[in-house]
Amino acid sequence: MGRRSGALQLFQRPGSNVWWCRFSVAGKQYRVSTGHVDRGEAEQAAAKLQAQTVLEVRPAPKRVPRVDGHDLTVLFGEFIAWETGLGKSKNYMLQQEVHFRAHIRQRFEKLYQFTGKAIERYAADRQQEKASSVTIYSEQVTISRFLKWCRSKGFISEVPTWERVRPVSDYEPPNLSPDDVKRILGELPDRRHHSKRMPVREFYVVVWSMALRKTECMTLRWRDVDLVSGTMTIRQSVDKGRRGRVLPLAKEAREVLADLAKKPHEADDRIFNVRDLKESLWQASQRCALGWVAPHHLRHARLSELASSTHDTAAVQYFAGHASLTTTDRYVRSSTTRAANVLKAVEQRDKLGPEVRD
Repeated sequence: MGRRSGALQLFQRPGSNVWWCRFSVAGKQYRVSTGHVDRGEAEQAAAKLQAQTVLEVRPAPKRVPRVDGHDLTVLFGEFIAWETGLGKSKNYMLQQEVHFRAHIRQRFEKLYQFTGKAIERYAADRQQEKASSVTIYSEQVTISRFLKWCRSKGFISEVPTWERVRPVSDYEPPNLSPDDVKRILGELPDRRHHSKRMPVREFYVVVWSMALRKTECMTLRWRDVDLVSGTMTIRQSVDKGRRGRVLPLAKEAREVLADLAKKPHEADDRIFNVRDLKESLWQASQRCALGWVAPHHLRHARLSELASSTHDTAAVQYFAGHASLTTTDRYVRSSTTRAANVLKAVEQRDKLGPEVRD
């Protein structure tokens, strides 16, 4: 045999009658004993060894997944399992499954039917069924996330684009005044009077005074609070994409945190190492005859108070941590009391006369 690079070659080692073979596969040299003394048998064994090595080293051809109408439900089930591994809540995953099985699956039988125009027609059909715009928007988000997952798996080459329905919610949060909030906070037990020494009142004082989301307050650590300079750092949320920000401490929050800081703690310790406290807040609001109040309602009330006392909407947006001003507008929507205050201010100005107004 010639000594071409990569070609199969037979040779014998000194003092041995057994034939060996050498060859290269994918740039790697191999020297293997054939185990035969006869040259003919050694050539056959060497060729077989080379073929086996090529099959083991050579990457398997990439298979193009075949998707038909019967596989769509299976694919969505795999998508749900994948999102579950990302730590999504059970309610969120159940909502996506309901959207798919109750409506989306009835209109799309195959994956290639998900086009931009088809999804827009789907939204139009849902509007004719008198479905809520919030629900239709959520269903379109489910379709978008599912198609992005299919693209990452190689089932489709690109995700189609379509015009999404703008959600218009008819939900009105409780119109809580600052006095109402203080009454609720007064009904909550502090860490000295709680049966398990849990800082329930302290937790909600920080939530309300800083207009924080409940999860933002629960994940606060002592290294995020600077009592000397009076600032609080809200870390950026990776899973939700929420923006980080540095906020000045409100007077109420600063007093509560200064009292809690007297206990021994490490910089990486959570300030409020507590579980869900919605039940305590609900019971306190019932005692105040204010109906059902959730932690997010306190955030609504605080942002509405900040918006009514200033005309700097951009500052309120930064304080709330919203990426869009449209989101801030939904939080600080005008209430009847705020509208009455505006009319009252205009009427008082009219009574002053044109000389004073100028």
